[in-house]
Amino acid sequence: MVQLERGGIPSVAIVSKVFDSSAKSVAGAMGMASLRVANVPDIVTGLEPDMIRQEVEAALPDIYRILTTPAEGCVSAPVELAAPPASIEQFQGMDQFEALRDMNTTFLKNQWGDGFPVEPPTRQAVEAMLTGTSRNPQEVIAVIQPGFGVATVEKIAINAVMAGCRQPACLRVLIAAVQAITSSTYPIRSLASSSGPYGAMLVINGPIAKELEINSGRCAMGPGYASRVNTALGRAMRLILMNIAHAYPGTGNDPDTIGSARKYSQCVAENEAASPWEPFHVENGFGPNTSTVTILCNRGEVDASDEESDTAEGVLDSIAYYSCVPQFGAYMVSRHGDNDHRPHIFVLMAPEHAELIARHGGWSKQAVRTYLHNQAKMPTERYLKRLNKRPEILRPEWRWVLKADPNTWMPMVESADYFHILVVGAHPGTGRSIVMHGFLPVTKEIGD
Repeated sequence: MVQLERGGIPSVAIVSKVFDSSAKSVAGAMGMASLRVANVPDIVTGLEPDMIRQEVEAALPDIYRILTTPAEGCVSAPVELAAPPASIEQFQGMDQFEALRDMNTTFLKNQWGDGFPVEPPTRQAVEAMLTGTSRNPQEVIAVIQPGFGVATVEKIAINAVMAGCRQPACLRVLIAAVQAITSSTYPIRSLASSSGPYGAMLVINGPIAKELEINSGRCAMGPGYASRVNTALGRAMRLILMNIAHAYPGTGNDPDTIGSARKYSQCVAENEAASPWEPFHVENGFGPNTSTVTILCNRGEVDASDEESDTAEGVLDSIAYYSCVPQFGAYMVSRHGDNDHRPHIFVLMAPEHAELIARHGGWSKQAVRTYLHNQAKMPTERYLKRLNKRPEILRPEWRWVLKADPNTWMPMVESADYFHILVVGAHPGTGRSIVMHGFLPVTKEIGD
């Protein structure tokens, strides 16, 4: 990290008053605790240019004062890639139940919990979890944004125990998940620190799914005994984002406006046995006997129900229809969709649908993607309504849409490869697939 000593270039951040504490929180997490801020009354992104100019001009005296006043100390300090071993907290009561209740109350007040009771991460429980890997407990797996927390094997294990993970092998899954979510192609900082309700979803492939009994069938994304491991793994990922990445709700590192249940726990295994196609991880270059975890960014899911169609085209037309969300599609043409924010669509396809499409219709997975890309389209007019016809937020190659016929149809995503097909759910069952909208998925091998 670059260290800016006293005497550097004076600077000030112009921030909406409602985001003042969030801005300072993010600045602190990025090593700029002394960042100076000038406030304006409103969030300027939704204002007319004249109103923006008026609010900024009103803030000029404050901006001038800040820029002409020497800053105290350094703006930032170097970061050492290390983390101290976990400290010990003690809780007492008339019995274990009272001590457990006190622990949960304290953890929740400190934002170490997600609102549900957590398992006590005792030394014995954490040491048992650590037997799931051959790695040193103090080995640094990654530094996780937005808070730049140092994720050691031990700290990942602690959150696994708190989430209710029972089998030590869960630790290997979570280590790989942390590696995936900190990949250079996964936009973890902007997603974790967004005002939108993004959720990180784990998809497990390979032998470890059966070893851990991760549910890939009925109600795989739901509650209950069958999904107990799914729930614990997904919950552990959320606790890791909170307790290691410091993405605590209500702070600048997680200023989510409303929130969503998808932020609690999301984990499934692909139903490889019911899939007529090669598994998702094999499709992405891994061997069939290799265990992998894929991180999907779930921005929202839709129940793509079609229990009536008896042809592949009929089912895929329904899925294409449910794939069309104007707000999400606008990412394709706007600057917000640059680099790793290009929209991707994930189809968690029910085995019933996959059976009809592949075995009876003879469709390959690539044919499915191509068809969905060609059918999942919206009129240009709907894109422009979402973009408010603001040419400055359009990527240069898409500015032609401002002059296009409003009835020109445009795809939801740039390429057929931006559709991802995974078979999940019960078989036999009914034709109810799920369409999820998100960004580039990242897959990592689950190692030792």
